[in-house]
Amino acid sequence: MVNWTDPLTLELCGRAFQVMTSICFGIYLWEFLVSFWFDMEFFTGKRPFRWTFIVYFLTRYLILLGLIAGVRITNAFQRINCVVWNYLVYSCAHTCFACASLLLLLRVLAIGQWNRCITIPLGAFYLANVGTLVHTVAMTESKYVADLFLCGASNTVASRINVFTSFAFDLTCLITMLVLLMRERGLGIWKFLVQQGIVYFMVATALYLLSSIFLILNLNDAMNEIPQTASVTAMAICATRMHRHLLTTLQGDASRNYPDTMTLPSAGLSRKSSQALAARRLAGSPSVAYGVTIDVQVERRGDDRQDGLSMHKLHREPSSQ
Repeated sequence: MVNWTDPLTLELCGRAFQVMTSICFGIYLWEFLVSFWFDMEFFTGKRPFRWTFIVYFLTRYLILLGLIAGVRITNAFQRINCVVWNYLVYSCAHTCFACASLLLLLRVLAIGQWNRCITIPLGAFYLANVGTLVHTVAMTESKYVADLFLCGASNTVASRINVFTSFAFDLTCLITMLVLLMRERGLGIWKFLVQQGIVYFMVATALYLLSSIFLILNLNDAMNEIPQTASVTAMAICATRMHRHLLTTLQGDASRNYPDTMTLPSAGLSRKSSQALAARRLAGSPSVAYGVTIDVQVERRGDDRQDGLSMHKLHREPSSQ
């Protein structure tokens, strides 16, 4: 059986943590560069500003800063102030996580039509999660490991309450989102679950479940840090991708009527489904808060075909008589 406190094992785990940090930085750097066009649309004024963009940009750039600092502390070839650098890494990572969780929370609340029975409990749960993030940053400790040329966290068990709460929060949001979407299966929305953020919630929940398992086992500090680094990186990628997807798939900027909320695109819905949804809204029946959009080109092609058939019939009827 492996002795996880053996000096050789600790050294190997420290090396694994270095490799994981570099891998996460490389993956996120690629994600950042391939989606930078979206940022430029806001910087150049092509997209209107909304307050949710502040949360999006904080998520996107804080994780980048945190990973850069993480690469720095795992490649410290001379002694540095590990306490300050570790505070920087944890502050960026946990603030990024709070913003990413807020993006996902807004998604759920928008689907739930900002119902108080959903908004108040999830909002309180989110604030409690933010409190655990602040507690973890305050409790973090680090020391320089000369043999590995890195700054290693030495009190990772303090992250237990944060990771457990984050896992519970993501799982609650995932279940809530599934329940809300399942209520609308009759409108043809079920097949669009992949587009509506379910996959993003699943990835984040699965990774935080893995982090929770490692913290329960508490093998050593390096092993506790490895899944957490992957979790916060994946959380940032999932939350920002979901936000971009919601805005870029709303054709004709259909979300303009809801500038401070994220709406649910339902691309591909038929005109009858859209009319049925509008009728339900007028009747006051409960429905998901969509920003209903129709594929304009498909609809136009369909209308052109119908108009062409109608004109053909009109031309043929007199001749047949």
